[in-house]
Amino acid sequence: MGTVHAKEADNGNTGTVGGLFDFDEPIDLEEPLPKPNIKLNGVRARVDRVHIDGLSRTKDDIVRSTVDDLFHATDFEDVILRAHKVRRALDSMGCFKDIGVFIDVSSGPGATPEGLEVTFQVKELSRVVGGINTTVSENEGNLVLGVKLPNVLGRGERVAAEYSVGHRSSSNFNVSATKPFPHSPLTPVLSSTVYQQNHEYPWSGYKLLDRGVLLDVAFRTSSATKHNLQWEGIVRDTSVLSKTTTFKVRESSGE
Repeated sequence: MGTVHAKEADNGNTGTVGGLFDFDEPIDLEEPLPKPNIKLNGVRARVDRVHIDGLSRTKDDIVRSTVDDLFHATDFEDVILRAHKVRRALDSMGCFKDIGVFIDVSSGPGATPEGLEVTFQVKELSRVVGGINTTVSENEGNLVLGVKLPNVLGRGERVAAEYSVGHRSSSNFNVSATKPFPHSPLTPVLSSTVYQQNHEYPWSGYKLLDRGVLLDVAFRTSSATKHNLQWEGIVRDTSVLSKTTTFKVRESSGE
């Protein structure tokens, strides 16, 4: 219930009359303003300039080929969609950990009446990233030390090394290098790994040493389909653990 205090205007009479009026419903003095409906695909726009702020190690050519798609936009909605697509492409390169997109009206020499300027503010990954964690496998706990060098040559290349040691006797070591090709057909990713694995099996009386090389090519035939082709070469060396090892194990180990 709303309450309104009213006072009769003085029209030259000697007295005034005051009153109190009650209303059953509140008075709404402000009517809601209709929200404008703007169709962005009807707003003509084009991209005059693209700025990339925050580049240090990343090469200009790989970034330039990624943002070229923005210059084909024909309206404001198309600019927004293409900017989002370019942002995802930059993120998939593995060079940046934070990417911001800003769109503003074009100004300065060469600006057009419908022109826009798109700015990507990026923050590159650190030169060296390391970590320590633990894993459990084959009834054995392992301490894992890892180090990664992202964007080594400025085009998304990565080098990683990992060393793990178990609380019993196992130890593993591997070094891998990865080279992506984001602008090639099927966006292939080439990687190679060199590794060494050392395990002991006391219940069987022998230990196993593996040294190998693994080559991998990954590519996509669609946004939801990924394929991997691998080749692996390995050299295995078995040896006995003690004098109590069975004769068949000794024979297989060359002893």
